[in-house]
Amino acid sequence: MKKYYGPIVLGLAALTLGATASQTTVHADGNDGEDTQVETPAKDGETETDNGDQTETPDKSAIQKDLDKEIASIDTKISSGNYKDAQITTLKNLKEEYTAKAAAATDDQTRDTIYSDLYLSLENVAYTVSTPTNAIVSGTKENITLSAQTVTLKKGDTEDIIIKLPSGYAPASENSSSSIVLKASVNKDGEVIFSGDIDKDNNLLITDTVTTDSLKKEIAEDSSLSQYYTSPDKADELAKLTDSYKQELTAIQDKIPTGNTDAKTLHALNDDITNVINKYTNKILLDRNTAQWNVPILKDGSVTFRALKSEYVTIKYSADGTKLTSAEITDKDGNKIKSNTKIVASIGLDSFGQPGAVENTNDPLPNTNSGNYVEPSKPETTQKKSVSDHTSTFYVLPNGPISLFDDNGNKATNLVLGKNSFWRVDKVMTLDGVTYLRVATNEWVKLADGLEVTPLKETVTTNKQVRLYTGEGKLITNRILGNNTAWLTDNSATINGQKMYRVATNEWISANDIK
Repeated sequence: MKKYYGPIVLGLAALTLGATASQTTVHADGNDGEDTQVETPAKDGETETDNGDQTETPDKSAIQKDLDKEIASIDTKISSGNYKDAQITTLKNLKEEYTAKAAAATDDQTRDTIYSDLYLSLENVAYTVSTPTNAIVSGTKENITLSAQTVTLKKGDTEDIIIKLPSGYAPASENSSSSIVLKASVNKDGEVIFSGDIDKDNNLLITDTVTTDSLKKEIAEDSSLSQYYTSPDKADELAKLTDSYKQELTAIQDKIPTGNTDAKTLHALNDDITNVINKYTNKILLDRNTAQWNVPILKDGSVTFRALKSEYVTIKYSADGTKLTSAEITDKDGNKIKSNTKIVASIGLDSFGQPGAVENTNDPLPNTNSGNYVEPSKPETTQKKSVSDHTSTFYVLPNGPISLFDDNGNKATNLVLGKNSFWRVDKVMTLDGVTYLRVATNEWVKLADGLEVTPLKETVTTNKQVRLYTGEGKLITNRILGNNTAWLTDNSATINGQKMYRVATNEWISANDIK
C-alpha cells in the first residue's frame, strides 16, 4: 500500500505558534513544460508494500516507524538547550497530543495525516539561540568571558546579533569597531550555525586595541573640552569642571609605563580613563544617526557645541544632570536662531525614540536649503495639504530602502527606512495629491513606496492550485501552491485592489484563492 499524501490540516498546537510555515519545494506532476513548482510542507519515508495475511503480529509499517521516530525526536529537542520554558511546554504538549493520536490511529492514511500535522507543528516551534560567551584574544592565550545574548529563530531564519565588547577590545576583522556582528542561523536540519568573527569551536575572535600609545592618544584627545564646549549661563562652572576633568586624566597619564608591560595593567588604566570620561561627560544623540561624544555634564546649566553641518547646538541639563530639558539650534554664543534643522536630543547612544528626548523648537528659515532637509524649488503656488489621525502598520518591501520626508514633503538627505521592515503609523497626510504616512515626528513615507498591512496570525487553505505574487503585485512564474494545502500567514494587504495574504517574505496569495 503506497503511502498516501493527503492535504495538510494544521493541528491545534500549530495554530498557537503564529509563525510562517516551513516549506519544501517539489516539482509538480503534469505541468505544461514551464518550470513550475508546487510548494508543500515536507515529510519523509514511504510505506512498505502490503505482504498479505500473516500469522504473527505484523511489523510496523514505514509510516508508523516514521511517526514513532518523529514523536521520539521531541525528547531530543527538549534536552537540546535551544528552547525556553514556554517552548518546552509546547513541545511536551505536542508529544502528549500526538502520542495519543498515533495510538488511536488504525490505518496508514490516518497516520500519514498525523505525521504531516506533527511535522509542521514541530517546524513552527522557534529555537532560542544563545550566542557563544568565550572570546579568544588573537595573538595571545588570553580568554574573555562575555554575556550571552539570545535571539529566537525558526528553521531557515538568519539574523545579525550585535555583541558589545569590553572597552579596549575589537573584532578580529575590524579593529576600529567596539562590537562584533555575529550572524546566527538555523539550517533545514535544525542545526544552529554562527558566522563572522568566530572559529570552528564557536569561540569569538577579538583583538586587543590597548597600547601605551593608544592610552596617551585617548587622554590627549579627551583633555581639551574647553576647545569644543562653552556655556552661555554657567561659564565659570564649566571651566572648573573641565579643569578637574583634565587633572584626573593627567594623573592617569603619569601612571602609563614607558616600556613593555602586561595587558592587565594597560586595561586597568584604560578602564580608569573610561570611568573619568563617564563621570564628567555624556554622549548626546541628536537624531537617529548623529551623536556628539563627551559633552560635559553641567547640572542645571547649558552647553553649546558645533554639530550638524557646522550649526551650533545648545542643550540644557536638568538640576541633577541626568536629563535634558531643552535642545535648540543656536549661534556660537548660545542664542536661539531660525533654522530648518530638526533634532531630537537625548542622553545615550541607544536612546533614540525613548522617553526623555527633547525636540528643538526653532522657527524655520524662509526659502532656504539649510538643515537636514533639502527643499526642492517649487512654483509659487499654495500647497493643498490635509493631515488627520490614522493608525496602521506600514511595510517596507524587500526592494527597499525608501526615502523619508518632512512635514512639508521635503525629502530627507540622510534618513531612510530599511527594506523588509514594519513601522507604526499615527497620521496620514495628503499633500498636493500625494499620500504620506507618519512613522515618527516630522518623518513621513509615501504610501506608494510600500504597503499598509494588517498584522495577523492565521492559517489559510488553498481552494485550488494557486499562483503567488510579490508585494509589488508581480506574478511569480515558477512556483505555485498545491490545492487544499494550509499555510500560516502573518499579514494581509490590499495589492492592486485585491486583498492578499503573505505566506513568505515576498510571496502573497489572493483572498479569492483560499477557502
